[in-house]
Order: sequence, then C-alpha cells, then structure tokens
Amino acid sequence: MMKNKNKKHISLLVFLATVLMLTACGGGGSKGSESSNAVGGNAENNFSATASANAGTDQFVSREAGISLDGSESSDSSGAALNYTWTQIRGTDVTGGVGFLTGASPSFAAPKIVETLSFSLVVNGSAPDIVNINVLEQADSYFFVDGDSGSDTDGDGSPVSPYASISHAISQVSNQDTDIYVRTRTDARYDESSSPIVVTVGTSLYGGYGAEWVRDVETNKTGLNGFSTALYFPFLDRDAWLSGFDIVASGSADANTMVYGVIVASTTRTADFFLHHNVITAGNVGAGDGERTGSSVAVLLTLLNDVEVIGNIIKAGNGGTGGRPPNVTGAVDGNDGSSGGVPTGGDGGIATTFAGFSNAGGKGGNGGASNGANGSAGSPGATVSSPLGGGAGGAGGFGDSSTNRGRPGKGGPGGDGGDGGDGGLGIGTIRASGEYVASTGDDGQPGTHGGGGGGA
Repeated sequence: MMKNKNKKHISLLVFLATVLMLTACGGGGSKGSESSNAVGGNAENNFSATASANAGTDQFVSREAGISLDGSESSDSSGAALNYTWTQIRGTDVTGGVGFLTGASPSFAAPKIVETLSFSLVVNGSAPDIVNINVLEQADSYFFVDGDSGSDTDGDGSPVSPYASISHAISQVSNQDTDIYVRTRTDARYDESSSPIVVTVGTSLYGGYGAEWVRDVETNKTGLNGFSTALYFPFLDRDAWLSGFDIVASGSADANTMVYGVIVASTTRTADFFLHHNVITAGNVGAGDGERTGSSVAVLLTLLNDVEVIGNIIKAGNGGTGGRPPNVTGAVDGNDGSSGGVPTGGDGGIATTFAGFSNAGGKGGNGGASNGANGSAGSPGATVSSPLGGGAGGAGGFGDSSTNRGRPGKGGPGGDGGDGGDGGLGIGTIRASGEYVASTGDDGQPGTHGGGGGGA
C-alpha cells in the first residue's frame, strides 16, 4: 500500500512540476491557434532542447466512443526514456479529476455531449503540443458548414471542404441521422432570411465552432438571421438537438402573420428535443387592419415526449397592433325630400350593416319648398348598433325658395368606430404543448389595441 501511495505522490509531483514550468515559461507551440492561446509560448521558454512532443492529429469521434490519444511520434534525441503528460485544457473532464493523463497512448470514453476536448502533451520538458478531440453525435454521418471559406458548389461537407450555407447542407441530407456542424463566421452572420429553414427529421444543428473546429458555445455562438419563421423541425419522431446558435427571426409587416424563432413539432410523442446554449429572438409583428392580429413566439414546442432546455436566452418581439375594423365603408345617401308643397325634407338614409360591421349613417334628404318658403331639414340618418359601433346619420337638407327645391344637407360626422382588434401577444416564454414542463425565457411585450375607426 505504501508503494502505491509513493507512486501516486511522485505522479502528482511530476504534474505540479509540469504545470509550474508551463506557467513560468508560458507554454509552447500548437497545431491550433485557439488552443495555443491557452498555453502560450515564445522563444525565451526553457524547454528541453532535445525533446519534442507530438500529440498526434485531431480526431472526430462519436459520443461515448472509446478514444486513444497518440503520442508515439514524440522523441528525445538525447536517448532518454520518454515521460508523457497529457494535461486536459478543454471540455468535460475525462481524467478522473486529476487533470492529466500519462503514457504514450492513454485511453478513455468520450462524453455524452457534443463538444471539443483538448489536451496539451509535454514529454521530458518539451514544448507542449495540442490535440483536439471533436465529439460528434455520430462520427460517420455529418456535414460541416463554414460561411467564410466553405463552398456550396465545390464543397463536400467534410471538415476540410465544408459547405457555405446551412440551408444547402440540409438540402444534401439523405440519411435522417445526418447532423450539421456550423462554424461561426468571422465578421458576419449567416443570412437565411429568404425562407424558413426546414430541418430534416432526425437532423441536429450544432453551432459554436471556431478555428480547427474547436467548439465554444459560451462565447462563440453562431449568428443566424432567419425568415419570420427561422427554424422549423417538423414531424419529429426521434431525438434532435439545437445548440450553440444566436438566432434572430425577422419581423413581419403583415399583422396577420405569426413570427416564430423556432418551431419543433412531433405527431408521435416519441421524440425528445434538446435546446442548449442558444439565444433565440423573434421579431415584431406589424400594425393590423382587423380584429385579430399575429403574435411573436420565440419557441413553440408541441407533442414531444420530453424537452431539455439548458442555458438559453429566449426573447420575443411585440405582437401585431390591432387596426380599424374591416368592411367599414362611406355614408349611404338618404332619400331626397319631396319638392313643392311638402315643407319637410325626406329622412336621411339609415346606416347599414355588412359582415357584422356598421356603415356610417346616410346624409339627410333634400328639403322641399312650400309656396316659395324654405322647407324643414330632413331627418338625420339612423344609427345602427353593432359590436363595433355605427356612425351617426347626417342632417337633412333645407328647402330653397329661390329654386323651389331643397338643397341636400351634408352628412354629419360619423360616430366613433369600435375598438380595433386585439394586438397579438409577444410570447417570449416557451409555448409548449405536450406532456412535459418547459423552462421559460423573457416575455415579449403585448401589442396595443388599435384606434377606433371614424364614421364616413
């Protein structure tokens, strides 16, 4: 037992000495610019002049697969036996809590999540060399997208020859278990605003990738500008993930259009959906002209078996603003008053209704003349009551002794129209339908009621 303790003690001393050396010296070279920043390095470091670490090539592996690191190409020209220290510098811990692995080819099981594991190898005091292990859902079924250097025409969707757009990558999916991994653009967002992205059943989308396909969902989310429905996962019958994106669904000028950031729908209640580390924003709905207007919904989940929501910011815009009720037309003329000996003009026309909405009252009829005297005013048009209110009738005309015919009076002002339709709601929370409890994001602001429409 004492011998085992000594071995553990010696290994820990080796690790501490390595860490102190890297801290004091600033580290060394790297195959990856992002990873090398975690270690550093310059010409003044006190690294061994004879030892050289080689951590092997970057790997793409499936979740929970067995992994072996490979430092077999490391060397020491002095002929000294090689001591390998693999310090984990990124990802879920696979070292049992000690922070490092030893040996030329240590092995471990990949985590259950899609991420990047990075290790810094030092042998005999050499400069460190870094290897990245990219954990995918399935290492044999994927497409990669890089909006800066990829090509939809010449790319094949591999890490070395990626596509340029997410929609094109989805269009190439023929196997329902093919997933898509997206590199964040350097100075731009992906523009997918011309139509909704309809995701193939069973396909997951993972963003947050940077140089050398190193994944960082906290500080390097992938920006995507989408249509008024940005992403749609229809008919889901198997598990799927959306992770590592900053998604903005465009607003809609049409008040009757719903705006959605993400829709996930199943018909079988057998699929689980995983919403991890995203920012999802739905735009505003425009002003309306009817009783009902559209709403802004950030995330809509329906008929799924279960949902896991972790580390998201979910926001919605304003619902559509209610407008003047439809089908309100101008005044209807009243009947003319009788001429000649009838001193009173005809009644104004009665306000009419159409499709449940009232028109303004008609103007009064012409006043008649009686032996050259002015006739009386025509009666005002009647007002019809309806749920949205009717306009008042216009006043009647007056007789005119000089022409022996009454002049038509102008219609009076119409009464106030009824309230406009309710504004659509801004639903920033996850609106869920199914046998699960969904976490919530921030509520959007409700749309306002429309103003009343005036009578004609």
